[in-house]
Amino acid sequence: MYDWRSTEAVSPEILALILRGRLPADEIARGPAAVCRAWREAAASPDMWGDVDIEAWCRRVNCRVKADADVRRIVARAQGMLRRLSAYRVGDAALAYLASSGKLLNVLQIPMSEISDQAVEKYAECFPALSVLDISNYLKITSRGIEAIGRHCKLLVQLKRNMPPPPPPQGNNAAPIVVEDEALAVANTMPMLKRLELPYGLFSDIGLDAILTKCPLLCTLDILGSLNVRLDGDIEDRCCTLESFREPWEPEYAEYSSSDGDYEYDDADSDD
Repeated sequence: MYDWRSTEAVSPEILALILRGRLPADEIARGPAAVCRAWREAAASPDMWGDVDIEAWCRRVNCRVKADADVRRIVARAQGMLRRLSAYRVGDAALAYLASSGKLLNVLQIPMSEISDQAVEKYAECFPALSVLDISNYLKITSRGIEAIGRHCKLLVQLKRNMPPPPPPQGNNAAPIVVEDEALAVANTMPMLKRLELPYGLFSDIGLDAILTKCPLLCTLDILGSLNVRLDGDIEDRCCTLESFREPWEPEYAEYSSSDGDYEYDDADSDD
């Protein structure tokens, strides 16, 4: 039988590292604290809560109110030491909790959230160390929020802004909707970007040209599904000089071999 007293001589910091490597954050918050005093102290240590991933739990629960409450508990446990957070479907309340102790926050991945422009404009200045941000499938954030992020988060090097495919134009003569504002907000406020994902954006060559011009450090760009882009002029050549470029049009067919009658797929095109 395992002797729980053997953990009493181990520092809470070391136990925190062990627990963090073996259990997800939501289980740490519920289980280890009830095992013994040493585990309880480890679970309460701020070192435990510097790097937290509760995205899987948030997806299972799929409730913004519960996700916001869990973020509040994480912020309280981290005591200003939170450096990385991955969550899902949080709201303005979660951003407010994070802002209260977000000066060290370096990575924030919170896709499918319901955070508004107003909240971003209010709290963006509270995340000066932010370098990686995932705001994919945010339907309430517009160019206003993106501009606020760029103005205040000067160290941002990676932005993920994956969006759902837009509805097709209605009617035979309907023109596609072109919106440059978000791409221009990125270009005008995020000059340090190295990796950018803008799938299914509504921008055209105008917005793309601005990004290529004003983000000179850019090395990875994904604009899959951004069908207003035409890559006219020298834009295609400039995109192809990047280390990684995913164009708007996903190839429907790979190279066909008539000798064996099978389709052969190029792994370089099919992988990210």
